[in-house]
Amino acid sequence: MSKAQIRKLAEAFRRNWHQLKEADVPEADIRQDYINHFWELLGWDIRNKEHKAPSQKDVIVERSFSAFEASRVRIKRPDYLFKIDGFSRFIVEAKKLTVDIASHKESIFQAKSYAWSSQIPFAILTNFEQIRLFDATIKPYNSEPLKGVIPDFDLRFEDYESQWDIIENTFSREAVANGSLENLLAKIKKVRVGRRIRGIDRMLIDLRGSEPVDKVFLKHLEEYRLRFARAIYSENRRMFPEANTKHGAAKLTDVTQRLIDRLVFIRVCEDRGHNIIRRVAFDSKCLC
Repeated sequence: MSKAQIRKLAEAFRRNWHQLKEADVPEADIRQDYINHFWELLGWDIRNKEHKAPSQKDVIVERSFSAFEASRVRIKRPDYLFKIDGFSRFIVEAKKLTVDIASHKESIFQAKSYAWSSQIPFAILTNFEQIRLFDATIKPYNSEPLKGVIPDFDLRFEDYESQWDIIENTFSREAVANGSLENLLAKIKKVRVGRRIRGIDRMLIDLRGSEPVDKVFLKHLEEYRLRFARAIYSENRRMFPEANTKHGAAKLTDVTQRLIDRLVFIRVCEDRGHNIIRRVAFDSKCLC
C-alpha cells in the first residue's frame, strides 16, 4: 500500500517539478506538500494526531523562521526531530528546491552539526527531490561536506519507489523502534550488531570512527583556556605578580575559568532561544 502511495507522491512531484523550482517555492510549502507526506507514509505522526504530550511526540516539527530575528542571529534547530519513547533517533533538515543539497556546504554543515552536538547518530538533508543521510557521530567540518555521507541512502525522488523496501525497513517508525538504526550504525562502524551505540538511549560508548562531542568539546575548551590565560596575563601582568607561583597560577586559572563559564552560558542561552543581555565581563577587573 505504502509503495503505491510513494509512487503517486513522486509522480505528482515530477509533474510539478518545473513550476516548483522556477517559482522558487518556499521551504515551508515543500515540507507541507511533499516531505511531511513522505514521513507519514513511513508511519510517523508528523501532525501529532494522537495528541501526545510534548515530551512524548513522535516528531518535533520546528516552525520556519529567518536566520535573523530581532537583530540577532538565531541558532536554528532542525526542521524535524524524530523520537521514540522520548529519545531522539535522527533529525531531518529540509530545504527548498533551489538549494542543491549535494553541494551546499552550509546546509550540510548545519544538519550534521546539530545532530553531532546533540549526540544523535544520523542526520538527513532533503528537499524531496533528493535525500542524503549522514553519519553524525563524526565531527563535521564545513570544508568537508562529503564526510560521513552514507551512499546507500543518497537518493533522488525517482529512486523512492524502487528503494522503498530498504527505506521502510530502516526509517519507518516500526523499524526504528525495533532497532534498525542501531543495526545500521553498527554496520557502518563495523562493530558487532547489538552493541549499544553512542547517541542511542543515551548510552555513551565509544565506537571506532566516532568523534564524541564531549571529548572534542573538552579538548576545544582546554586549548582556549591556555590561549585566554596567556592573553589575560599578557595584558594584565600587574594583577598577577605571582603568576609563576602556585598561588598566582591558581588566581589566573580561576579568572580564565570564569570567563569560559560565562561564554558557555551565553552560547547555551542563545541555542535555547533565551532573550538575554549579551554582557560578558571581558575586563579582567570584573573577572577578578
